[in-house]
Amino acid sequence: GDTVKLLFNYINTLDKNIQFTFECSKECIMFLDLNMYIHLNPSNKLLDSSLYIKPTSKDIFLNYTSAHPKKMILNAARNEFRRAINSSSTPELQSQSINRIAELLSK
Repeated sequence: GDTVKLLFNYINTLDKNIQFTFECSKECIMFLDLNMYIHLNPSNKLLDSSLYIKPTSKDIFLNYTSAHPKKMILNAARNEFRRAINSSSTPELQSQSINRIAELLSK
């Protein structure tokens, strides 16, 4: 734990424009666009995943009324839903991820 903190503190002194962060958790790891959930049971160990959207995300998508071809606009939305489905390991997590994308697209 302390070695990792020392490493991150050192790396963050190398360039003021590039700052790294890390989080520690016993249940969940955020990696790229995934939440990885670790379930430790005496009988088995499970790993589940779901869509992760960084809190710093601007949530910007192609506006439906933009001058882009409608096919491009629809494909952008379709691919976001596909990403939500493919990144989720259970039907419940898929539903949560799909609802999150629907919420973002309806803004």
